[in-house]
Amino acid sequence: MIGDWSATDTGVGQFERTPITIQSAMASVSTSHAQVGSARRATVIAREPHRSLRPFISEIWTSADKPSQTNAPARRELVLPTGTAHIAIRLDDRPIHLFDNPSDQSGNAYPAAVVGGIRDEPYYKFAHAGGPSVGITLCAGAAELMTRAPASVFAGHHSALEDVWGRSAVSELTHELCCATTAQDRLARLERFLIRRLPESSTVHPAVSLALARFSARAAVTDVVRETGFSHRHFIRVFERAVGLTPKNYLRLLRFNEALDVARRVGVTWADVAATAGYADQSHFNREFLAFASLTPTKYRQLYTSSKHHIPMAEGQFRSR
Repeated sequence: MIGDWSATDTGVGQFERTPITIQSAMASVSTSHAQVGSARRATVIAREPHRSLRPFISEIWTSADKPSQTNAPARRELVLPTGTAHIAIRLDDRPIHLFDNPSDQSGNAYPAAVVGGIRDEPYYKFAHAGGPSVGITLCAGAAELMTRAPASVFAGHHSALEDVWGRSAVSELTHELCCATTAQDRLARLERFLIRRLPESSTVHPAVSLALARFSARAAVTDVVRETGFSHRHFIRVFERAVGLTPKNYLRLLRFNEALDVARRVGVTWADVAATAGYADQSHFNREFLAFASLTPTKYRQLYTSSKHHIPMAEGQFRSR
């Protein structure tokens, strides 16, 4: 598990291992803690979790108290890679339908509770209207702490949550969430469950923590490897186990998501986006955008609504790459 790194690692003395203790966290989680954060979409409430969970989870979310009508038809949507893994649970037991590519007409049905591994390419899903649901966005490098398996195991696909946590744990959580009376109550119940699942003391591999911080500041992989004291091969192996992507692909994905943020500003051109996000030139930006989004930048701007990663698409638009 993360934190149990080999004694043969070189350069470990450069890092400080900081355990996170959560013994007293349960007492401070209550429905009064569940402040409403900014809505990621019109029917979703999202916010930071309790402070004891923040080293591992960046966001928790749930559908609002008054979701849209459940008789509205499901639509397909394109989901762009976020650079994180997540856990999602539908509380009405409807399966989650995903599609491998735009021409996939049958798709694959997954249970109502899934782990979505980190991806470096988009995927397609049915977005059902209405029905309560909850979700957890995991911090990069911390997936193993919440799943007890390396992030690389889940990378690039969805897995049934009961195969990870066990059927009894998922049933317990689902029952607990279904007893909630409000969206904020669901978030508080979710937090209490997650805190109970944390080990007494948990740390991310210190080399991974260093790398994630340095990559956020646009450090080069070679520079970070040198700072860790690891060999290049060993660093890549440690990082990919913890994060689910190679350092190179993770950096590409960070830059892509920065470009999405810049693109949402009023009045910016795509040339502005490319320069601000650190692409070599417009051609480089266009190639990378198409690789991660399966859409050209111009088409993306025409289609996106309130969520930068969830793009509603009509059937005819599925072939618009």
